Amino acid sequence: MSPRSTDRRARARRSPTPRPWSAALALALAGSAAAAEPVPRVVSFQDAVARALAQNPTTLTAVQEVKRAVAIVEETRSSSLPTLTGNASYTGLDSNRALGTVIIQPANQVVLSATLAVPLAVPQAWVRWAHSLDGVDVAKRSEADARRQLAVTVAKTYLSLVAQHRVVDVTDRAATNARAHYDYAHARFAGGYGNRVDEVRAAQELASDTTQLAAARSALYALQEALGVLLG
Repeated sequence: MSPRSTDRRARARRSPTPRPWSAALALALAGSAAAAEPVPRVVSFQDAVARALAQNPTTLTAVQEVKRAVAIVEETRSSSLPTLTGNASYTGLDSNRALGTVIIQPANQVVLSATLAVPLAVPQAWVRWAHSLDGVDVAKRSEADARRQLAVTVAKTYLSLVAQHRVVDVTDRAATNARAHYDYAHARFAGGYGNRVDEVRAAQELASDTTQLAAARSALYALQEALGVLLG
């Protein structure tokens, strides 16, 4: 019997010594498998853009600014329009006031009056009116720009989210392959056919891929949260 065969049998009977990095790796894998991942709601690209334009606070604020500018136009325009003022008064006495047989003041008396004022030349009001109309145009342009910027931001975030899903898939496959490689290297070392260097190298590769997978998923969750904020 050769010395090499004796050495292999001795290593096969010998149980591997527990290592701190192996325990930490096992705990990390168990914790990642036990953690419940959130299930996001699927939203199409067109629905995401439409929902953001309809519910995002930025666009809602821009719409209210347009309404405010229109209200200012109506306010400034009122000073250039005709004004009709009406007055009514009622006087009640205990009895008619008479001088002899002639009633000079009845007991019940109603007085109605109306005044119509038509501004013919009010240049200051006209200037304010024109200026307020410019404000409406500016508010509408600001609303269109806000909607455009929001749509572009939502589109970029959505496409980044799709790309990050691909990154998570690729990283997950790499971590799965690294796990299989580590199991293979560990089995070879435990059976006496491999060496410790290959096992440690496989464990390091598995730990690196697991870390990259966690980072990719964290970036994915951040993009999902950012898209949720944009959708309102």
